[in-house]
Formats: sequence, C-alpha cells, structure tokens
Amino acid sequence: MPESSERGRPARDGFPIPAVPPNDYGMDSGEAVDPIPDVPLPHASAATFLEVAPVQTQTLTQTDNLTDADTDAEPDVVTAVPPQRGAVHHPETEPDGPAADAVEAEAEAEPVEVETEAEVPEPVELPRGRGTDTGGPSSDLFRQYLREIGRIPLLTAAEEVELARRVEAGLFAEEKLRLASDLDSQLALDLDKLVVMGRMAKRRLIEANLRLVVSVAKRYVGRGLTMLDLVQEGNLGLIRAVEKFDYARGYKFSTYATWWIRQAMSRALADQARTIRVPV
Repeated sequence: MPESSERGRPARDGFPIPAVPPNDYGMDSGEAVDPIPDVPLPHASAATFLEVAPVQTQTLTQTDNLTDADTDAEPDVVTAVPPQRGAVHHPETEPDGPAADAVEAEAEAEPVEVETEAEVPEPVELPRGRGTDTGGPSSDLFRQYLREIGRIPLLTAAEEVELARRVEAGLFAEEKLRLASDLDSQLALDLDKLVVMGRMAKRRLIEANLRLVVSVAKRYVGRGLTMLDLVQEGNLGLIRAVEKFDYARGYKFSTYATWWIRQAMSRALADQARTIRVPV
C-alpha cells in the first residue's frame, strides 16, 4: 500500500492507477471517477453506422451489405459523384521514346512568326549652332591659306644661315646696281645674278616661317582686328626681319623674327583698331 495518495491508488489487474487521472469528460478540476467497466456494446446496425460515417464509407458499407436484389440501386449512388476530367500527365512523368519524339515534332511543326525588319529611321540633320558656323569667304580663304603654308617644309639651322647669306649678298648687289651707273657689262651681269639669287633666298626664308606668323597672330585675336588682318601685318614684319637678320651673330632666325612680327601686329592694332587714331 503506498504511503501517499499522490502515488496513486491500488493497482487493478496489476497496473497502477494515477492519483489524478485526466478527466475524460472535459472537466477542469477534480478527480476522475472510476473508469466505466468494460461492457460489451450491442452490435451496431448498418443504418446507425451510415449516419456517422462519411458518404464514401456509406456507399462502401451499402455495397457490402446489399443483397443481389439491391445491386440495381448502385448506379444511382455512383452517378452522384461528379465526373472527373481526363487524365492529367505530370511534366516529370511524360513518356519517353517515340511518343516524346512525336510530341516534339508536332511542336516544331507549329507555325513560327517571322519578325519583320523594323524600318530604319532616316537620319535627321541637326541644325548648326552659332558657334560652329564658320561659313563665309574670309574663313574659306584662311583655311586655304593654312593648307598651302602647311605644305612648305621647314628649314634647318644650316639652311637658314645659307639663305641669309644669299639674301645679304642680293641686297648688296641691288644697292650697287642702283648707285653705280658706269659698270662693266660682265660685272653688271654678275650683280644681277646675285640679286636674283638673293630674292629667291628671301622668298624661301619667308615661306618657311609663315606658320610662325600664324602662331603669333593667335595671341592677338579679339583686340579689334580679324585673323586675316593680323596675319597680313605679321607677314610684313616677317619680311622686315628677313632683310635685317644678321646670321653672323649666331642667333636663330625664328627668335629674331618673332620680335619683328609682334612689333608689326602691335602697331597695326594701335593704328587700325581704335576709332580715334593716335600716332605710334
């Protein structure tokens, strides 16, 4: 016999019974009564079982208990079930082999829509802006001038000295012919040759440095004269530099000519760019 009631009641048929068994009837508290003795229940009839069981069980039970005379009523019960659709094939359980190849062939045989080529839009010509409008006779002439002077090769230091020597000899011969009136025919002929060679050397030296004038003229743009006017005035300064250049000093011609070019442009700006001219 257990000492405490918490350990349970005496065992029945060899199995201990808990002190507070769960309430089979849904009560919140209190001890549960003794379990109902096992009494055999009477055999439930088919009608009572049909009321509790679902429709499917009812149908199966009826089919089991129906006699051969009642089998005619079965189609009525079966027809109550809604007709099902055809068998649906899962994509994972699709048949392989010839049947699958036939399905793929049918899919490939379906008409395919041909994409038509899209119409290519016509290129639209954008209007020119004011900043890019460089039309006009002056701009065309300046472009042509730049193309022509770009074709002239530059000179080396030795060529500059040789041309400067010929220029100096030509200027001396020209001065002799102008001052002397009674010269020998042979001497006069030699002087004429020197003059011609000097002029050719002068032209060659000027043409080789025309790009120097353009580079200097870019610094004076926007001060009252156009680019063409500045280049023209710079060329006059270049001619003066060719005539005054002294090759014996050992300086480069471009260094000497730059001063004369800038001086000619500055004089032109002071003389022509102002409304009221002042002596320069």
